[in-house]
Amino acid sequence: MDSQAEREGRKEEDGPLSYKFQRLRERIRRAIDSGELSGKLPGERALARRFQVNAKTINKALSDLTTEGVVVRHIGRGTFVVASEDEPAPSLRAKRFAWVTLFDRSRAFQQARFECARRVAAAQGHELVFHCVQADLDGRMPEQALSPAELREIDGVAIVGARPTRALLADLLRRHMHLVLVNIQSDHVQANCVVGDYAAGTFHLCEHLIALGHRDVQLLVDSALMPCGAVAELGYLAAMRRHGLSPRRAVSANPVSADPSFFGGRGAPRALLCVGAAMAQAARQEASRTERHIPRDLSLAVVTGSGETMADRLGLTSYDIDDSKVIGWALELLNRNPADRRPQMIVVPGSVVDRGSCGPPTAPTGPTMFTEGII
Repeated sequence: MDSQAEREGRKEEDGPLSYKFQRLRERIRRAIDSGELSGKLPGERALARRFQVNAKTINKALSDLTTEGVVVRHIGRGTFVVASEDEPAPSLRAKRFAWVTLFDRSRAFQQARFECARRVAAAQGHELVFHCVQADLDGRMPEQALSPAELREIDGVAIVGARPTRALLADLLRRHMHLVLVNIQSDHVQANCVVGDYAAGTFHLCEHLIALGHRDVQLLVDSALMPCGAVAELGYLAAMRRHGLSPRRAVSANPVSADPSFFGGRGAPRALLCVGAAMAQAARQEASRTERHIPRDLSLAVVTGSGETMADRLGLTSYDIDDSKVIGWALELLNRNPADRRPQMIVVPGSVVDRGSCGPPTAPTGPTMFTEGII
């Protein structure tokens, strides 16, 4: 046990460090440098008794040292000094992550995407494991998408295109698990996420349609992409107002159950701007059902999620996002951003690819009456 004189001496050495956990952090650092602490550290309660502070202060000090790479914390195993004899450095640097994606008709594409991510992770010395889950119509994952046993075997989770439930998020946060959401945001808590630039996508595609002569453009957003899809309306409004045009009411809906009138019918615009591959596919199917030819009768453009191939397969003009950049950023956040650091959002830009699904209107169109968006 430290004497009162020793504690006061250390306090003077700590100098301008004003917070108790900062002074404690430096005391632990000195103990590690001197060899007093090595290998697996005592538990937080034992350290609290040793340094005569509360467990919360110990936790904050260890979090700082973890961020600096002085120690590493393994859920269920304890806290280790980096490069110590008890915990060799190579095993500390190697991590095991779960790549969780949706089970749908594009299983082959999801598997190919995972293989790309797995190769990137392997090049960094990490292991990536594949989990495919079934989501509901709103894109929500089941609460037991990852079992407690599976969570004990991994260091972080990347969730691709599916919204985690509140219960799953709470479990991940409780375990201090690294978490990255890809092409989606949570409507429960702030979390690390990597998304495509939906606002820039709608802006550039709307500009493309206006340059072709369209003055009446409808924005349709897949509700499964909310809340990050909501920023798509900002790009759409910016483009319309830049040219003095009155935007239509933006619509957010489930493509499967959406009212067909969203895609066409009496008074419908001759230009549709969709956010999400599923929404564009539903619009194309409705156009085919009503015998409207693309692009003669209807111009159709889409902002797709990263890695989606639907636009290329169906020949739709789109705003495409490089999937390799999204994968790279997702793994970077998993590896570099500790669970106790402020969440980061990475917005990945794309580019317009003209595949001929947009053409000039067959007759001049005038601006619509302005109404506020409903997103």
